[in-house]
Amino acid sequence: MGGRDHGGAALGTWVPGLTRCSREGYAFRVNADPANRHPVLLDPITGHGTVIASGRARRPNDFGARPPATCPFCPGNESQTPPELFAAGRENDDANTAGWRLRVVPNKFPAWGHPSDHVRHEVIVETADHEADLTDLAPDHVAEVLGVYLERATALMDLDDIRHVAVFRNRGEAAGATLRHAHGQFVGLTEVPPAVVREVSLAEESFQVTGRCPTCALLQDAGEFEVGGSDEFAVLAARVPRVPFECWIVPRVHRASWWRRTTAFGSLARVLQDAIRRVTSVTGRPDYNLIWRSTPGGLEDSAACHARIELLPRRARIAGFELGTGLYLGSVAGEDAALRLREWRSE
Repeated sequence: MGGRDHGGAALGTWVPGLTRCSREGYAFRVNADPANRHPVLLDPITGHGTVIASGRARRPNDFGARPPATCPFCPGNESQTPPELFAAGRENDDANTAGWRLRVVPNKFPAWGHPSDHVRHEVIVETADHEADLTDLAPDHVAEVLGVYLERATALMDLDDIRHVAVFRNRGEAAGATLRHAHGQFVGLTEVPPAVVREVSLAEESFQVTGRCPTCALLQDAGEFEVGGSDEFAVLAARVPRVPFECWIVPRVHRASWWRRTTAFGSLARVLQDAIRRVTSVTGRPDYNLIWRSTPGGLEDSAACHARIELLPRRARIAGFELGTGLYLGSVAGEDAALRLREWRSE
């Protein structure tokens, strides 16, 4: 993502050799954040990383024992969020007032970035309707929302120290949401996370051997795993699902990044809405995560990497086996999930 030259060091990593880290007692601190924002600590024995963002414990929680009296994302409650970065739909120019259709604000409880400026963690409030999800909105509205996702992620990538942008959407308590009101999030990271480094490395190794993007090859041989889509995008049931009925939304034409690229938002909106309806109906669970996968800054023209959106219904918990082994324990094979998702028909 992003158009800046990172001096040939597009990836970097938090882990190998711990060369980018300094020792702090037991753990290592990643040296990527000179302003000493939320520290990233690495365990020297397991190698796992943890971002310490203690302020997030103060977030309002609709699913907790004492839910907030008012929703900070509803019209009329604009003073409960930091000043907006973007809004659409108002008939006047009065910022931070009601009348908007969608709105972007800094996260009041950021996972990354300085708590006083919030510039690295943003929230998009996708609709003024407290009860609506993406599937309840008009396709044109969802297309507009997706366009704002792209614009805000690109704006974060334009910051000098940002190497990667994590874009995700948690819907429901089981997916990690603390507020019911439909929203997504953007987090600009000063280092490329280990999982992204690993995936890019795997894609590049595969490309060196086969001369093909592994996701392009997957699309060509999708067969029974393709469960929906359009001329521009395919919906694939994951062959190796982390959770039952995991799906990927993949551009049919190769692209390594969602950002700084032309996107058929109308087509993507319809495909995304259909995929969410399909998955939540088949699983009987409304909670899910959406995760935008895109290359780090400096690799947006990669021939090996391929952008996608992951849709993960949260009908099973991550438990002791997964935490103890790093392996996901599945109860539904990818082939069986694909069959049930293909057979689903909306009423």
